[in-house]
Amino acid sequence: STAVTKNISQKLCPTLKLIQERMKQYSNSIYKLHNVNSYWIINDNTKIIKQIELLNSKNLIKNIATYDFTILYTTLEHKDILNNFDFLLSKSFNFSHKYIHVYSKNAFWSNNEVTDSIKRICLNKTKVFNLIKWLINNTYFTFGDYVFKQIIGIPMGTDAAPLLCNLHLYTYELKFLEKEIRKNNNEVYKLNLTFRYMDDITSLNDDNFFNNHYRLIYPNSLSLERINPSSSEAN
Repeated sequence: STAVTKNISQKLCPTLKLIQERMKQYSNSIYKLHNVNSYWIINDNTKIIKQIELLNSKNLIKNIATYDFTILYTTLEHKDILNNFDFLLSKSFNFSHKYIHVYSKNAFWSNNEVTDSIKRICLNKTKVFNLIKWLINNTYFTFGDYVFKQIIGIPMGTDAAPLLCNLHLYTYELKFLEKEIRKNNNEVYKLNLTFRYMDDITSLNDDNFFNNHYRLIYPNSLSLERINPSSSEAN
């Protein structure tokens, strides 16, 4: 039902925010070890503007490239989402904590399993995965007298959709960068000034590296379009 779907989506929101923060820490550790930025997620364009101003002040700005996923939410394959979250949850739960305690608006890591609280729910890796699986596999919409089940994509209106989408794309990016690190690709550092605000990507001073490799990062089902025609300017 709609009520069940909304309730699960609302419980997933603080859970996914907590997992995203943990993966940010994980990416920070990668940067410290390999000098490779694997966390491209930004919340607004402030970080991009500051970075451009810094490069300009040192006369180091060489090129800029901006991209946009032409269609995103409605083209995400369910099996790909689940595969990525299986990978992501294994990483995020592979620290010292085994459980996430979820309240109405917040969530916290814990080593203790709580089963007797009405104010919070206790989730382990399997339960988080099953909630995500249930949510994306049980989305329906009506058209006239007909009811349809959504078998591709995730609904933009559900509370957890932006977080699901963000972490899904992050996992593609992380997998690619970790693979390149294992291959000792000395040029992957060119993506260190790459930023993604949901479906918009900006890459600074990458010497066309992202443009030449994005098909190795994201699946062919995701259509990515170059926005700025000139590498010397962008809106």
